[in-house]
Amino acid sequence: MAENGYGSVIVVTSNYHMPRALAELERAMPGIVLVPYPVVDNNVEVARWWEFPGTTKLLLSEYLKYLPALGRLWATNLARVALPGTSVPPADEPEP
Repeated sequence: MAENGYGSVIVVTSNYHMPRALAELERAMPGIVLVPYPVVDNNVEVARWWEFPGTTKLLLSEYLKYLPALGRLWATNLARVALPGTSVPPADEPEP
């Protein structure tokens, strides 16, 4: 994104997936403005999730994936503040 001069990106994904997607993208692309555009799946009953076992399982699964993503974002941001001037690559990129 930065190499091509983009300052923002529209993030389109399911509404229940948006928090994790934003955390992962913010970690991978610091300084890029993320504009969320959540999509609502009519087959997922988010408003009354506890009444639908499939939705409960889906949301619990997403939440359990969100927590580590949030931890990675927190740790990366902490490293960027604690070690200014150094490049902290995303976890999937090898260090030089």
